[in-house]
Amino acid sequence: MADIDWSDDEQINEFFNDGDSEDDFEGFGPEDLVDINRNILANLPIFDFSPENERDFPEDLGNGWLRRDSDVINAPFTRESKLNNVMQSNEPLDFLKLFITDDFINELVFQTNKFAEVKANDDESLKENSRIKKWQLVTLDEMKVFLSLVIAMGLVKKIYNPAKPTKFGIKLYQVCEASSGYCIGFDVYTGCSQIGEQADLVLGENKCNTTTKVVIGLLSRCGLLDNGHHVYMDNYYVSPELFTELEVLNTYACGTLRKNRLGVPDAIKKTSLKLKRGEVIFRRKEGLLAVKFHDKRDVHMLSTIHPATVSVLNKNDRRTNNPIVKPTSVVDYCSFMGGVDLSDQINQYYSCLRKTSKWYKKLFFYLLNLFVINSFILYKKYAPVNKTRKEHNIFRTSVVNALIQEAVSAPRPQIEMGRKILGEKPTRLLDRHFPNHIPAKGGAKRAHPTRDCVACNYKKSLRQACKRKQTTFWCPTCKVALFLLKDGQLWLCESQARQAVLLSPDDVANEAITLLKDIFTNLGPRLQQNQVDIHDGLIQSCVDRLKALYDTVSVLEKDKDSTNRVMQETSRMVRVLTVLKEYVAECDEAYTDERSILPLSRACDSYCSIS
Repeated sequence: MADIDWSDDEQINEFFNDGDSEDDFEGFGPEDLVDINRNILANLPIFDFSPENERDFPEDLGNGWLRRDSDVINAPFTRESKLNNVMQSNEPLDFLKLFITDDFINELVFQTNKFAEVKANDDESLKENSRIKKWQLVTLDEMKVFLSLVIAMGLVKKIYNPAKPTKFGIKLYQVCEASSGYCIGFDVYTGCSQIGEQADLVLGENKCNTTTKVVIGLLSRCGLLDNGHHVYMDNYYVSPELFTELEVLNTYACGTLRKNRLGVPDAIKKTSLKLKRGEVIFRRKEGLLAVKFHDKRDVHMLSTIHPATVSVLNKNDRRTNNPIVKPTSVVDYCSFMGGVDLSDQINQYYSCLRKTSKWYKKLFFYLLNLFVINSFILYKKYAPVNKTRKEHNIFRTSVVNALIQEAVSAPRPQIEMGRKILGEKPTRLLDRHFPNHIPAKGGAKRAHPTRDCVACNYKKSLRQACKRKQTTFWCPTCKVALFLLKDGQLWLCESQARQAVLLSPDDVANEAITLLKDIFTNLGPRLQQNQVDIHDGLIQSCVDRLKALYDTVSVLEKDKDSTNRVMQETSRMVRVLTVLKEYVAECDEAYTDERSILPLSRACDSYCSIS
């Protein structure tokens, strides 16, 4: 058990400090942990490795600290390490849902929407066009997508700059499983913690210091007392008072010791006796074992787990070529103390933390990452062996994808293609074309004057002897004159085909194929996907127009290659549009005087898109 110190408040450290000197042993470094090999050859009494001039202190004898070791009697471990929840499946998301449930996400949604509502109603400084006033309520699926994005952000590597100062802010107490780093419980330091009240319930009338209450309160909250657990912790928490209270509660502990703690025997904390490398002294007080071991410097240990023995490791000293000998408590401490460090290590691989000025946001993202880590640890432990277990980054990616797939109703981002239109949007291609008679000018003899149909007539330069065709109808919005419909069908002439005769065979082929592809590109997919309600007459008119073009071009025998290309493409398009016609619903628009409003609108659309 160790703490994550993110606080830059010096008063916090002074509050918990018992007056250490700067040269005290602060714990084993990573290089020390690597050197420990659990392949122990033998356990020998510490007494055999004590210096010859070691002596007893009267004060220690009076307090019960003896040089004579006694048997360690620990209550048996009665708990079973297992998964408490019955898993329906073994997917990564299922393990995450053990910690982040839908109820938890719903609470996030409720609080988020509530905060936005209060912000919008109470903040008078908001401008009229503030984004807060345009707030849309967050849904459960949207929150799932947000959480998946937060987790995914941890998968993106950032440049590590060791020269930057470490940011501090929040202090957490954690208890983790030694072997995997699984976080069993945590508490956020706020000055007056609830785990202190929990510890008072356990300790009763016993008056203990703050660090003792922190450890006992957190272990009590997690249900780890009276089960025979072995707890390893660093010197921030270790004291004879704490270990004595834990032993009464059938919970045993081991850790490095600050020699100026209350109750530490003088033989351990006095500096008058200088130990040589490899020498060890100890003192036993009932279940408490205090050890002073000199390796590179003095190491002080306190334990209620171990006997006063040293372990001969299966590793030789480079200088003497003799087997390395260390106290058993030191060996076990180096083996089991890495729980919190392992959790922090995994946390840093794909950290979700981001720079923010709000402390609660930083805490939330840290806890979210912690839940993901716990899920990953459980997944590695309890996922079926015959199933390929995912690595950490693949596990996170799987969780992200599964969360997004669950969010069915979450809005998808819409990508706007091209530049935005400046000014008013054009009514062209928006189904806003309605037939009407061309209005007569003042003093005109005709009530309904005529104009040239823009779809049927050739350009003046190409017209030659061809008659022009005129109509009395137009689209008032576009100011375009077009023939009206006959029996619900588009009244289109064969002018396009006749116009092709005036061109060269290559021009005919290229223009015809371009026209066909344009019609198919704009009309085919829309019909196939039922994105628009197209009148049946429009499809038939396209088919008729293509057939007419096919018949006209087929008589061009001057260039066989060009003719064949046009005929093949036209024939294919006729077949495609004929099939598409079967999928189009019949037009249910009302007819007035055998004239349909919708088809003329579509006729204008078609003309504007292909002209």
